[in-house]
Amino acid sequence: MKIGIMLDKIVQGGVPKACLEEARCLRRMGDDSELLVITREDEGEYRYEDLRKGTKVNYISDAFPKVFQKSFKFPGFTFFSSFHVISPFLINDKNYTDCDVLVSHGTYTCFTAKKLCKKFSINYVPFVWDPISFILPQVYSDTNLKYALPFFKPLGKYLDGNILQNCEFVITPSTVHKKTLESMSGKDTFVVHPGCYSSPKIPKRRGNFILSVTKWGVNKKPDILIDICKNMDEKMKIIVAGFWLGNSREEFEKKVKKENLEKYIEIRGPADKQMLKHLYSNARVLMHPLFEAFGMMCLEAAAYGCPFIIPEKSGVMDLFEHEKSAFSPQENNVESFIEYTNKLVKNERYAWRIGKRAWNIANKNTWEDHTRKLKNILDNNL
Repeated sequence: MKIGIMLDKIVQGGVPKACLEEARCLRRMGDDSELLVITREDEGEYRYEDLRKGTKVNYISDAFPKVFQKSFKFPGFTFFSSFHVISPFLINDKNYTDCDVLVSHGTYTCFTAKKLCKKFSINYVPFVWDPISFILPQVYSDTNLKYALPFFKPLGKYLDGNILQNCEFVITPSTVHKKTLESMSGKDTFVVHPGCYSSPKIPKRRGNFILSVTKWGVNKKPDILIDICKNMDEKMKIIVAGFWLGNSREEFEKKVKKENLEKYIEIRGPADKQMLKHLYSNARVLMHPLFEAFGMMCLEAAAYGCPFIIPEKSGVMDLFEHEKSAFSPQENNVESFIEYTNKLVKNERYAWRIGKRAWNIANKNTWEDHTRKLKNILDNNL
């Protein structure tokens, strides 16, 4: 059985990273597989070039008329772009792939994947990280699009139902959306947690900075880190790194400067695999103050013995236990975040012990484990 792993575009984020790792692991395991991407990425920022070495990418849009090979984001939206809408209608009789099954990552990707599977009789398996009906209020409730949410919410539910039609079954990265997806699809929904790069050992001591890393943007503002920094019992540098959408970096830099915290908050851009390894290995704690359907950065940090703090009910907490191997306070509860941060900042040995327990869990959840579970589900249900 030839397995196709499909996504919309290679940009920074957990979903593209998962796709690249699945493709790499399937290749290492000797399985016949292919990585399909709807459209080419923009030039410029880091786009996982280190992870893509040796992986052949089949860009579907290369077969489209040139006028449709360029795309634009719809005004007000963070990710939703013209190619998500146009691509399904451009699928023609060209032999795009000879895969037996397509695992389609991301909700917007599924529109094109579904059309491709229907036209060429390929088994269709959507890997849904977040339903559209969840994304819309979660991402856009604090933007100008909030006024259109009464219209977009029912549309989102309709589109969710549409992309789940005629699938073999559904895969999702945690238990967060499992019941919702089962109800929407009427099909079995399997949880396949993302993986991490296992580390054979961890540092003997935790470092002297706090790390926060993700793709920052409309729904992922690091402002809470300013409140935490201002109210910590003992100041410790906070490194805020990652990919910054739009002018989000400039806005955050202004807020940090206004509070005279430049000495304590260091703002960086994207980090490649080696830089992340260095940061995770040396941070006292990873702080992610935003709810996530999974939260891949937390599992990655745990692989290097770095304890983490993330809001309760985030998907990664399927694997970890609050106050034993991680910390999961209520989202937006600044006092709780400060409380746990103070404990870890004041007591390096305590941070190390929590990180050691987290490391033991991470080592049982590598990308190889993730891909093997994915393949077993495909083998046993198709």
